[in-house]
Amino acid sequence: MNTFKTIAKKGKLTIGLVFPIESYTGSIPKMENQEKLAKRSEKLGFKALWFRDVPFNDPNFGDAGQIYDPWIYMTHIMNHTKKIALATGSIILPLRHPVHTVKSIQSLQVLSKGRLIVGTASGDRAIEYPAFNQNLENKSELFRDSFSYIKALQADFPKYESKLYGSTNGSIDVLPKYNDKTPMLVTGFSGQSLDWIAEHSDGWIFYPRSFPFLKNNIDHWQSALDKTKQPWKPYMQSY
Repeated sequence: MNTFKTIAKKGKLTIGLVFPIESYTGSIPKMENQEKLAKRSEKLGFKALWFRDVPFNDPNFGDAGQIYDPWIYMTHIMNHTKKIALATGSIILPLRHPVHTVKSIQSLQVLSKGRLIVGTASGDRAIEYPAFNQNLENKSELFRDSFSYIKALQADFPKYESKLYGSTNGSIDVLPKYNDKTPMLVTGFSGQSLDWIAEHSDGWIFYPRSFPFLKNNIDHWQSALDKTKQPWKPYMQSY
């Protein structure tokens, strides 16, 4: 099943929902009846359910996301739905090791029969970086190195040298294997140029902005795709 094609259609608008699917006050959602709401979303024809990655609750930031570990919660919701796409919006690559990320990606792809779409980001909460012993000033390089390592690790017995995360010499493999391409999207700029995103990702996710800004951004995205000689790739926006 190619779930990505159900949400990424040239010239078409598709709509998904982001957890928590509820209205709440304060920074921490109640997370009640989310399974029932996920089933309802699928029945009504929404194309994807999006899961955020928020490692820490920062009271000053005022938004704890859907509170659960995204991989565990995706698996939980997967077991309550049948075919709707399961998408990360977005996994904070510099704060997770690429090997563990690939293990989670491929496990979910196999268990869900290919329903996973991976949105990635460098993170927007500077206070989290010291807890992972990472320097915020390095987030651009951390993101880029992790993104490339993740792609390499999905091959059979990968041989790859990552500058920041480690290396494999082709004698070990990551299981389970998922024998199709997992779509990987980039959120915002994540410290990269738009040309890099156009060339290396499968789509671009951006933040809520005005309609004039949206149109301008889509034009820039198409220009970057043309410049890097890429086929059409989707533009996505939270709203």
